[in-house]
Amino acid sequence: MDGGGQPDDIFDVARRAFAATPSEPNRTENAQPGRPLPSEWSYPTDVPAPASWHRRVLLLGATELATGTIGILAMLRERSGHEAIALYAVSAETGLRPFSLSSGPAPADATVTRQALRQGDYSDILVVVDPTELERLDADADILPLARTMERTRNSVLQQRAQFRLWLARGRAPGDQFAAGHIRWSRMAAGLSGRLGDFTARYAGPALPRGHRIVVEDISGRLALGYRTPLGRELQPEIVIGNKAHARTAMADLLRQYAASLRLG
Repeated sequence: MDGGGQPDDIFDVARRAFAATPSEPNRTENAQPGRPLPSEWSYPTDVPAPASWHRRVLLLGATELATGTIGILAMLRERSGHEAIALYAVSAETGLRPFSLSSGPAPADATVTRQALRQGDYSDILVVVDPTELERLDADADILPLARTMERTRNSVLQQRAQFRLWLARGRAPGDQFAAGHIRWSRMAAGLSGRLGDFTARYAGPALPRGHRIVVEDISGRLALGYRTPLGRELQPEIVIGNKAHARTAMADLLRQYAASLRLG
C-alpha cells in the first residue's frame, strides 16, 4: 500500500508487472559464434576415440600438397583403409575443393563442396594448412560439417608431423580392433616405456643376432601371456623390430591391441 498498490484488486500485481520497465539484457561487445572456427581448434592427440576412415575428413593446404611423396600424403598412403577418407584441398585463392589421390584437385565449386560435405556422416576432421590458407578456411567455415572431433596441426613442421601420426593412429580400417586413450610414456635407465590401462610396454634391449626386443607386461608385472584379440588371434607379448627409431610406434600398436584384448583360459 505504501508503494501505491491496491491489495483489494486481484489484477493489480499483473498491471504493475506490465508497467515496470524491463531491464536491458546483458550484451557482450564481442559475441562468440555458435561454432569454433578452424583457427580455434586444438591440435591432434591420442585422447579422442578412434574413427573409421570413411567417417574422417582431411583438409590439406596447397603448400602441404606440394610436398608430394615426402609429406602428409606419403604418411597417409601407408595406413590401411585410408582410401575411404574424404580428402579436400584448401587454397588461399580458390578456397575448399575435393582432392583425389589419383587425379588431384577437382574444380573449385563451393555449392558442390558444401553438398558433398553435408551428405557425409563424419566424426573426425583434421586441418593441415599454412596461416594464409587458415584465414581463407575461417572465412568459409560454414561449409564445414560439425563433427565429434575437430582438430588442426600447429607449430613447426616437425611437431605437425608428430601430431599427424597421432591422428593417423586413430583411423580404424575394417576389422581393426584397438583401444583408445592416452599412453603415458617415460624413459627409464634401460630405455623407453609406455603404459595404457593395465599394460606396460618397454624396450628390452638388443635381440640376437640382430634387432631390438619389445615386451608387454600385464598388471602382475609378468609377460602378458594368454591374451587374444576380440577376433580370436593370440597376441605375442614379445616382438623384435629392426629399427630402434620405430620402437615408440611398435610399442603404441602393441599397447592398443592389448588394452582391447580378452584373456581366455
